[in-house]
Amino acid sequence: MKDMKDKLDTTTEIAQWFQLAKPTPDTKDLCTQTGCLLEEVGELMEAILGDHAVSKAITEIGKEFKNGNKEVMFRLERLTEDQRIAIVDACCDINVTAIGVLQYLGGVDILGAMKEVVASNNSKIVDGKFEYDANGKIQKPKSFIEPDLTKYITSGDTK
Repeated sequence: MKDMKDKLDTTTEIAQWFQLAKPTPDTKDLCTQTGCLLEEVGELMEAILGDHAVSKAITEIGKEFKNGNKEVMFRLERLTEDQRIAIVDACCDINVTAIGVLQYLGGVDILGAMKEVVASNNSKIVDGKFEYDANGKIQKPKSFIEPDLTKYITSGDTK
């Protein structure tokens, strides 16, 4: 039961972190955050495929979002209720399948790694505030501490 509470606490902490970062997000914030999500998918592909066209393409699409591509912004400003539901479904599925990837990777303390990343993200907060770039992406201040994920990986064996 404690493990389930820790998982819920970590998820709640992430949601609260974003609430602090952007209490009233706008379409540009949604566009930037979607670009950040795509950037992470690009990093996943690069970790698996290396310097591959797929990795590069996803990363470039992420940059378009983070830079506020006009067509993307236009579409995000006019989302239908069905599109909003589909986005919620996709994001929830992304979270579930990301946990599955970590589980199937093997030898990963998933909850420990998540807490390490949350702590690292919290180091971006300076005096209760964040620093942003021109596109509204949260920056890494001097106080930023990279997460040390090596201690949460116990073996390199996949099943």
